[in-house]
Amino acid sequence: MPAPVLLVLLACGSDELTRLETRQRSLEREVAVLRQTVGDLRGALQAEGAVRAGPNGPRSPAAGAVAPHQLLVDELPFTIQREGSAPALEAPAAERRADTLCGWRLPLPQLEPLSDFALGRDGLGRASPLRLTVAGVALTPHSQPAAYDRTCEGAFRHQGQFLFFSPPEPAEQAPTPTLGLAEAVPLSDEEGRLRYWVYPGTALVVSFAGTWDEGQWGAPHVVYDLRLRAVGPMGPSHQPTLTLPDGRVMRGESTTWRGSEAFVPPPRPHQITIASPQGGPYVLVESLALGNDSHAAVVTSKRHPPEGAP
Repeated sequence: MPAPVLLVLLACGSDELTRLETRQRSLEREVAVLRQTVGDLRGALQAEGAVRAGPNGPRSPAAGAVAPHQLLVDELPFTIQREGSAPALEAPAAERRADTLCGWRLPLPQLEPLSDFALGRDGLGRASPLRLTVAGVALTPHSQPAAYDRTCEGAFRHQGQFLFFSPPEPAEQAPTPTLGLAEAVPLSDEEGRLRYWVYPGTALVVSFAGTWDEGQWGAPHVVYDLRLRAVGPMGPSHQPTLTLPDGRVMRGESTTWRGSEAFVPPPRPHQITIASPQGGPYVLVESLALGNDSHAAVVTSKRHPPEGAP
């Protein structure tokens, strides 16, 4: 087949793929909006005590802490630090995508729960923590098909069971990429929202520069919504933990792990620690706040940016 005809066919195939992916993204966005609307309505009803929340029964009024009447940004500023070493990820051999002008892919079926597609499908946003480097150049994550199909822009997307990428320069031979996890705390997802991931073998420690004034602000709670993304079997020894400011330790068992735990404020500066053991799940922090529906220090939530974070 003449080369010009082959290029035309490749371009047509790429156009069709781009249209399908664009349509898929549009549908996923609509589903995400619906999920968010339902979640917001449910959260408002839970905060009012009108409905029960999850398998643990009714939430306390502190469920409104993720959207309090007053944010304690200046009163309880906080810092966040990751402890431990993230698991090493081995990149398989890159496969050429013959229907593209500059595309390659890595088969990563075991990491599909962390992909932009899987997270978006579950209403968690396109927040894959994977990062890819080729020839010492860090590729741009969450990219559009044109960037990793038609041009060598050094871009990628973790999409389902594959990671699609284009090298920073044209490559006749298969590039040798380096696969890893984002080190930034927090990191931005595709929409620019700052996200917090806890990797297996690591912990996120939230340290507040102060103590809770119960007389002025009311009874404190730790309100959390954590999503467990397992890439292997998760037995009892692989459960993540949440340590409250008073030292009590909660253990996560379900993939959607949320709750509101009251605590007696200790006299020392408060800390909240979320940890996952070696071989445990990846934990995406959807919401985390310290306080109640009247006053709260919000680490992260869908309604409020993480004010007070570094």
